[in-house]
Amino acid sequence: MRKTKSLLSITFIAIALTFISCGNDDDAVIVSNEITVQDLVVAIDENPAVGQVVGTVQTTQTVGGGALAFSITTQTSTGALNIDASTGAVTVADATLFDFETTPILTATVSVDGAVNTAMVTINLNNLPDLLVNYTETIRPDASDGKDAFIYEYNADQNLATHPDFMAGMYNSQKTRNLIRFDFSQIPADATVQSVELSLYSYTSTSNGTHSGTNTSLLQRVTSSWEEDIITWNNQPTTTVNDEVVLANSTMSIQNYLDIDITNMASYMITNPSNNYGFMLKLDDETGTGTRRMLFASSDNVDSDLHPKVVVEYSTYE
Repeated sequence: MRKTKSLLSITFIAIALTFISCGNDDDAVIVSNEITVQDLVVAIDENPAVGQVVGTVQTTQTVGGGALAFSITTQTSTGALNIDASTGAVTVADATLFDFETTPILTATVSVDGAVNTAMVTINLNNLPDLLVNYTETIRPDASDGKDAFIYEYNADQNLATHPDFMAGMYNSQKTRNLIRFDFSQIPADATVQSVELSLYSYTSTSNGTHSGTNTSLLQRVTSSWEEDIITWNNQPTTTVNDEVVLANSTMSIQNYLDIDITNMASYMITNPSNNYGFMLKLDDETGTGTRRMLFASSDNVDSDLHPKVVVEYSTYE
């Protein structure tokens, strides 16, 4: 009888353990390692430094996992951003692309290996006040790139484009004038021009001598086109008296005229490059029969230190 009770007890315990075991199996939950990536939206100032961290892409995982691998799959503007493959830190790759006026919003798509989604990175640029930057441009052409020409009423159909003299004069009632054009194309048309100054250098010309007589002269803006290699007295361009500059009578036979203020005329040419036809030098009084002249070196002169020179002071917002 005791043996029978012992067997019953053992059987009961075994059955109970079986039920408990089955109950534990039914309640078990299998957990997967799901990775999701969060969008990143930030605002930064335009013109950042290369390598500047703009933000970090965050992830969530249902259980702890191994190392993550971040990458940028698309971006606008191309090449603007880098991402740290292990941390998700987004940095500036090309600072020139962070310009509010050009691209106020930059975006990128970030993926993570094994993630169920991708993240959108949105960078809103703050517009900073532009900086006013000052520049000085010196223009001093030589025979190869200069455009100036001597015209003479006596030889009205003669082209004197390579003459070494830059002169205004009278020879026995025959007038001489000179044309010159400076290339202002390297100066932005929307620049703020502070000053434009012209320097002309006198010398003793083997063919025409020096300054002489009553030679007060005018520098005028040319208003029609002309070509250096075909210009003559007979086909000379038109000019305007607006903003003309007076060169006072010389007091010495060799006298440089330095830093002549031609700001108003030159500013018009810079702002309206298609209307840059240059300048004409002529005597203020082109009457009479005497010989008188104002004489300088042209850009074709063999002495490069005597070539006409223009200095432009201007500023632009950058």
